[in-house]
Amino acid sequence: MLFEKHTILPKIDRAEEAYLGILPSSEFLKLITDDDGDIQKSLFYDNVRDFQGSNPVNSEIAATLVDQKVSGGFAILNNGVTIVARAIGKVGASFRVSDYQIVNGCQTSHVLHYNRDQIGPGVYVPVKLIVTSDSDLMNHIIKATNRQTEVKLEAFESLSPFHRSLEEFYASFKDPDQRLYYERRSKQYANTPIKPTSIITLAAQAKCYLGMFLNEPHSTHRYYGEILESYRDRLFQDDHALFPYYVAGLALSRLEGFFRAGDVAKHLRRFRHHLLLLFRLSVGGPDPAPMHGKKSIEYSRNLCDVLWNHASALAAFQKCVDSLTRALEDFHGPQNQADRLRMFTNRLMPGERQRPRGTVSAWYPDRGFGFVTAEDGSGIFVHFTAIRESSEKRLWAGDEVEFDVVQAPKGLQARNLSVLHKD
Repeated sequence: MLFEKHTILPKIDRAEEAYLGILPSSEFLKLITDDDGDIQKSLFYDNVRDFQGSNPVNSEIAATLVDQKVSGGFAILNNGVTIVARAIGKVGASFRVSDYQIVNGCQTSHVLHYNRDQIGPGVYVPVKLIVTSDSDLMNHIIKATNRQTEVKLEAFESLSPFHRSLEEFYASFKDPDQRLYYERRSKQYANTPIKPTSIITLAAQAKCYLGMFLNEPHSTHRYYGEILESYRDRLFQDDHALFPYYVAGLALSRLEGFFRAGDVAKHLRRFRHHLLLLFRLSVGGPDPAPMHGKKSIEYSRNLCDVLWNHASALAAFQKCVDSLTRALEDFHGPQNQADRLRMFTNRLMPGERQRPRGTVSAWYPDRGFGFVTAEDGSGIFVHFTAIRESSEKRLWAGDEVEFDVVQAPKGLQARNLSVLHKD
């Protein structure tokens, strides 16, 4: 590319070189298109989001580009793009960029490409070019440049090596009956022939794994970002086997297909994560699912052997529906809240250890703590950080709760507290 209008940035730790300038749109388009003139999607692999389509921001960018009265000022109206390259060759103003990614500016790049035939010769793109082979620096650059735009913090979860490995693991299943697509980045498969029913988003992955393997389907109604924060030490861990995550996505995909076909009553869809748990318990057995090593592979494959066969998967889920229906009939708590209550989940797992229960005896909202009287009469201290399923992070006197207990220096203290019934 011909990068005439640039300046060399001061020395940056862990970066070999860095440049800042403006690039003619025609030169920039050469960077992002292949020999057929198509945009190279692989250049945006390290973005936290894929192209978001004609949303208001992108429509405004397009309007600026095609309006000759303002397009000449595009360089001052647009935030520009950030390119991270492993190496460059430079002769004067001619740059040869190698092994590069556009880590910020995915939206701008796509809008430029889609409107390339209407762009005049006076349009320049603000460009920041950084040369580094340091992966940590690259991640810092991605986070820093994207946080200057409206990107929610949980979107950065997709940058972790775990999710890239999981995306590749999903892609390793080539059989049409086994193939699913893990969408770790928003709208990653938009404008492709891939059917939405074959796509498992990062948010859906978190929820189906939480319900199926962590035995907490009642928590899946929560906002995805809140789930990530609350289960940070139990989800997407580097030492977790990838197979169980694929199994959870596959089970969800199969079940959603049965809902669409009418094979499973649609009014039970709010219990879909409970049905995933019941499926695992029914096919895999009541013991906790192994998350590491060879045992996790064997356990996961046994579940897949059922899920990969349409008839056997349907028969298994219909048995789960029967179990769910019986549990609902025997449940004396609020039916309209059953899908959100741990108390109901416990009814689906009769072999599970019952956690201690009690009633909130006092709560001090201005101080963020209170006390619970357990069923055996003991007093339990509760700090607001122990409440797992309330966005308010507070309790009310009379609430019925369930919790784990630890021995703290000043007495018994609750952990992982769940509200069973509001007073």
